[in-house]
Amino acid sequence: VSFICLALLPAGRTASEVARATVVAQYTGAFRSAAAGAELQAAALIADGLISGIVGLGIFVMLGNEGKLAWMLGGNFVLAGTLGVLLFLLLHNQRFASWVKRKFPRLAEHAADEVTTPRFYGILPTAWSLFGRCLQVAQYGVVVLAVGGALSLRGAFVGYGIHMVGATVGAAVPNQVGVVDGAYVAFANVLGFPGAPAKALSVALVLRASQLLFAAVCMVAATLTREAPAKVPAAAASPSS
Repeated sequence: VSFICLALLPAGRTASEVARATVVAQYTGAFRSAAAGAELQAAALIADGLISGIVGLGIFVMLGNEGKLAWMLGGNFVLAGTLGVLLFLLLHNQRFASWVKRKFPRLAEHAADEVTTPRFYGILPTAWSLFGRCLQVAQYGVVVLAVGGALSLRGAFVGYGIHMVGATVGAAVPNQVGVVDGAYVAFANVLGFPGAPAKALSVALVLRASQLLFAAVCMVAATLTREAPAKVPAAAASPSS
């Protein structure tokens, strides 16, 4: 449900996080759902920073200062990583948790104290998020090959690096439509398509098509697995005398 909202709705990531929290809240309560969603974002930001640093360093080693892409990824490493660490520390601050419970008593009505207890200090969720981004780097290398480029570490790193820069700039745009596409055209030479911006743009279009296909799969899965509302038996509703 979260991915459907991220890929298709105008509000983008904001709508996806609200949808995710709403679905989870019916099983865990609003406070725990909100806390889990915020910690997920902290882990995702830290992983974004780490993968930006890894990819940016790799691009700098392979290409030097070409296109300034490596330096832009370095800036993303600092920005995303710092925001993620600060958010995680804030979430596990007892004073902040107490303030939230006082400020929003209905939200925290069924909250337990353990929701603010660090679990592995965010290492485990961050590691899973980073692993997912490493798989995405490989995916971008395959897409560059599919549109006529070479299957190489450079293509994978540059392709994903362009995506990260475009996603940061277009964070408020639904699925970064238009912003990421423009970034691929701007960095076509660095990607290995000098004088052929259409091929660079094709990378974004292939990835967009795969995201829309996956959103369609998610819509089918969400429909098929939706739980029907529980019905109260007639005998339970009308107790005997």
